[in-house]
Amino acid sequence: MKFRLLGPFQLLHEEKELTPTAPKVRCVLALLVLRHNRVVQSGQLIRELWGDRPPVSAQPTLQTYIYKIRKMLDESGQGPDVALLTRPYGYMLTSPPEDVDVYHFERLVDDGRSALSSDPVKAVELLTQALDLWRGPAFADVATGELLSAQLTQLEERRLGALELKIEAKLQMGDHDTCISELKDLTATHPLREGFYAKLMLALYRSGRRSEALETYQRLRRTIINELGLEPSKPLREMQQAILSADASLDMAPAHVEPVRQKAHLPATPAQLPPNIASLVGREDLLRSLETRVLADMESGGTAAITVITGMPGVGKSATALALAHAIEAHFPDGQFYAQLQNRDGSAVPPADILAEFLQALGIAQRDLPRGLEERGKVFRSWCAKRRVLVLLNDVVRTEQVPPLLPGARRCATIVTSTSGLGVLADALTVKLEPLELDPSVRVLETIAGRERVEEERGAAERIARRCCGIPLALRCAGGRLAELPGLPLDKFADQLANYGRLLEELGYSGLDIRQRFDLSYAQLRPEERSALRLLCMLPRREFGARQAAGLLCRDEGQAETILARLVQHHFLRVASVNGEVHYSFHDLHWIYARTRLDQEIAEGGWDLSFLPNAPSV
Repeated sequence: MKFRLLGPFQLLHEEKELTPTAPKVRCVLALLVLRHNRVVQSGQLIRELWGDRPPVSAQPTLQTYIYKIRKMLDESGQGPDVALLTRPYGYMLTSPPEDVDVYHFERLVDDGRSALSSDPVKAVELLTQALDLWRGPAFADVATGELLSAQLTQLEERRLGALELKIEAKLQMGDHDTCISELKDLTATHPLREGFYAKLMLALYRSGRRSEALETYQRLRRTIINELGLEPSKPLREMQQAILSADASLDMAPAHVEPVRQKAHLPATPAQLPPNIASLVGREDLLRSLETRVLADMESGGTAAITVITGMPGVGKSATALALAHAIEAHFPDGQFYAQLQNRDGSAVPPADILAEFLQALGIAQRDLPRGLEERGKVFRSWCAKRRVLVLLNDVVRTEQVPPLLPGARRCATIVTSTSGLGVLADALTVKLEPLELDPSVRVLETIAGRERVEEERGAAERIARRCCGIPLALRCAGGRLAELPGLPLDKFADQLANYGRLLEELGYSGLDIRQRFDLSYAQLRPEERSALRLLCMLPRREFGARQAAGLLCRDEGQAETILARLVQHHFLRVASVNGEVHYSFHDLHWIYARTRLDQEIAEGGWDLSFLPNAPSV
């Protein structure tokens, strides 16, 4: 029995096609095949077929589809390895993994990735075989619902990743001309995928077409700014600078030079925590409380301790989590794991990739890694089962990233940070960080700019602290600017921060940029939510209810509340209950961010801005 998902859905038995013709039966079978050897709940199948409004007859109709599939499999005369089993609350299609073309694709890609560093010719051969398995878009003739659409997106991402690897191997072989033609088509088809642009720039540069390489960067930059309001990522900016300066690192290595291989000397125990910061001003009491709670949960004999730290960008989530991890690491002698779950562009890192890094830290070679997320998770949890392990997951984007990475054992602990807010994690302690009060804000400036200097101009230092609105990242940026300019009076610097139009620009220093953090959260909003954020700063009062927002946004109150809830989830708005009524409000820096976004949009259209309310007094 052969199941083909990478293109039009096909079910073959001894080269005879058995693919169901009924669209919904084909949809059910496709989902069962994609999750072969795992239970698919009946509710998931019903939602896939009929969405949120299934008919009354959904359950018996689904059972009819299952009967047709089971009958077809029985009549085909396949061996006992393929069967459709009924399980509590769902169904499971059992099948050897090698019967599904997705398995062969992923194995070839993994082998190609492994060969890339030592044998690019072999890597091209393996990756070409992997990509040749694609006969068109996955599930091309299946009406996909919510679940299959998500799986389709993942498969397409893996295909593009394999294509990038293949092009990387061809660049290592010096096949630049072929790559240029292919990459120009790919950048036109995928205008926001920076990996293709980076390889096109490199291929053009190595072909002596430096001006075209630089124009490629400018084209990408214009596209990203217009579509996302962001600058290209740091690696792309660094490549542009390298091309401008004709950096030798961009040249091909001589063909006779063998790549240097260094054996990784793995520590006996994984110790992946980044270095701790010098101090955590203003969070000392919270840190002691969290330390006591985590250790108490660990010793209670219940489930593994999970602590979620959330809050607006720049409020100090990562610093607090890291300080907590270092405070308790001695209680987890069997290992400390660390993972960054958000890419530089704001996208989510797949948990399977994180588990691969964890398992490699345990000494498992890449070629021996289990293939899928579930299998990798089992190996990781089995290793943790009788150990004391601490896991720190930083910048989680989506709730579903977390469960596969939990160690599970009751004497382990996990610390999670997230800006966007997470759904329900069983038995997790959730802590929302708020901005610092004035006194600890000034103390942050003292630790960076110097106590004597701050004490001499205490009033000006308080003005600066208020301009930073108690956000630790903004305070660190301001302190860094002052430390870099020891002759700059604090009073003058406070005046520079008074212009709200320049405030976010001024609060950027040596790679620390509060506006960039806001941009990442802004990029995760839907278009209607971004528009709402810009419009809401037009309201004359700092606090407002859903009714006022609905009137401004031209939505009914229910629709407005949905949008406001999303803005609260991403910490662009705060919510409170006043006399039984729900009120929303901006944090000052978020109001300024929204206002600058609005100013930019309206100014580009030549509109008069005089009717807008004044900036908040900070």
